[in-house]
Amino acid sequence: MKNYFSKFIFISVTLVFVGIQAKSQGHIDFISKEVCTCITDLYQINPQGIAKEDLGKCFESVVVDNLEALETLYGEGIIGDDYEAGQKLGEEIGKKLAKECDVFVDLFVKPAKEQNAKEIEFYNQGENHLNKGEFKMAVSSFNEAIATNPKNATYYNLRGVAYFKMEDYYRAISDFYRAIDINPEFHLPIHNLAYSKYLLGDLKLALTDVDSAIRVNPNYADSYNLKGLILNDLGNPEEARISFIQANQLDEKNPDYTFNVAYTYYDEDNYEKALEWFLKTSNLMENTVPVLSKIGTCYDILGNHPKAVEYHNQCIEISPNDYGVYFNRGLAYLSLDSFEEAKNDFQKAMDLNGEDVDVIYQLGNANFELGNLEKAKELVQKSLEIDPRNAAYYDLRASIYEAQGHFDLAIEDYTVSISLYPDDCEIHMALGQLFKKIQNPLRAKEYFQNALDKGCDLAMDYLSDYKK
Repeated sequence: MKNYFSKFIFISVTLVFVGIQAKSQGHIDFISKEVCTCITDLYQINPQGIAKEDLGKCFESVVVDNLEALETLYGEGIIGDDYEAGQKLGEEIGKKLAKECDVFVDLFVKPAKEQNAKEIEFYNQGENHLNKGEFKMAVSSFNEAIATNPKNATYYNLRGVAYFKMEDYYRAISDFYRAIDINPEFHLPIHNLAYSKYLLGDLKLALTDVDSAIRVNPNYADSYNLKGLILNDLGNPEEARISFIQANQLDEKNPDYTFNVAYTYYDEDNYEKALEWFLKTSNLMENTVPVLSKIGTCYDILGNHPKAVEYHNQCIEISPNDYGVYFNRGLAYLSLDSFEEAKNDFQKAMDLNGEDVDVIYQLGNANFELGNLEKAKELVQKSLEIDPRNAAYYDLRASIYEAQGHFDLAIEDYTVSISLYPDDCEIHMALGQLFKKIQNPLRAKEYFQNALDKGCDLAMDYLSDYKK
């Protein structure tokens, strides 16, 4: 019976701190006094004794002596079979002892309170360190909290978060599993487990875990957002967008969710919907370059180039040393045929990052439009040295050669471009026009026909010249 009574003791001492009130009944008063007298006598005889064992002996003795009366009140089988009745009895007697028995208070209540206070102190320290980004110190504090109470799932989860922040994902995962073992219905460690596996690249396992987190708590928006990230990386952008929208529906004020919805549309080249959601994101947060630049780019692609410049101007105000913001505005200026402004922006971008091949190429493009042919050729040649497989670079150099009258060199570059992207109808058109210029009607007709077959309807006008 010792194990059974120890269960009474655990419940009784624990419930002292959760405010459950005991009933005031004569037989409970009597039994409590008898137990108190018993443990007091045992303590006086042997202060170094094992308190829990002494309490168990006293419970056993007093309950057995009063078993008939107790079974009348709580039902038969109270000691061995009826756990709920036994639990209720333990709660009531424990409450009385905690209120009226000095030895019980000294042996059980005070140590439990002290342990509880230490536990809370370590927890508060750990949470404070975690919030300050002091992750190693947070781990140390949660270690102490866990040593004090190894059955608290929150401590393992938060220590796992500290490890996670330190990018020690395997230790984090171990702690999240421990938290789940203690409390399988605690959704945060399940979500964190999924996030850790996601960052480790275990996408399918992460998806399984995040679905579990959603089943446990279907109202936690971050889990839907995480599921969207996983699905997007698995190549399911439409399903990912559904999850991001679900996250947004649960928390309409979180800009991360609207941004992720926008990005799925952006990746699908649906710039109107992308713009709609990027604008929602902008309305939810202080303006940042990632959001404003995407808005500007969407406007540029949709043909509203002045609006694009407006948003790229804001980016430059926020981050004047970011070469990308000048590059994006330069593209908008190119679309506006504002070639001098475009050249200045691309030059600024190149001054900030001279290694970006697209910046070098676009600076060459702007110089070409301004008639600075040698400078343009120098820059596009540098682009080709960095990336000799980019058809656009050959197109630009071919245009420069053509403008300089080097038709054979232009034909060579256009031919290389077609070998890289054979379905680009505009280059077939350019070759047709070049062959027409050098009075080679057979080759001109051939390339105009290719251009028409590949989708350039304008080629029909040129082909009509050869049918007369």
